[in-house]
Amino acid sequence: MAQLGSSPLSLAQGSNNLLVTVDGQQVALDLNAPEVVALVAEASYALHLVNLLSTDGELNAMVSDEVPDFFSFGFTSIKDLQKKYGQGSSQLKAVSVLVDYVVSTVRILPLLKKKTVIPDFLLHP
Repeated sequence: MAQLGSSPLSLAQGSNNLLVTVDGQQVALDLNAPEVVALVAEASYALHLVNLLSTDGELNAMVSDEVPDFFSFGFTSIKDLQKKYGQGSSQLKAVSVLVDYVVSTVRILPLLKKKTVIPDFLLHP
């Protein structure tokens, strides 16, 4: 099993499952399911954009000024995952853990040597 840093996520070797630790238990999300693929794509995009903003010279220069910048990420796949697995399912709890991990990772990244403010109400609606 390949652990993804110090995250609650891991990949099961020899399978197409993303394993998410929920309350000490591992919950599998099937990477063959289009809804899960969409969630992973959305999460990957959010993390990739933050990385680009902090490493690409031209983009970094545009957001390193004194003018506040606002970025928004949407996870529209959650509705489809809710329909697929059900509101109280362990898979939907795993989705919540995954999204929380991505949001907290984006929030704590030392972006661009300037103070980044993400209002709490945007993180926990």
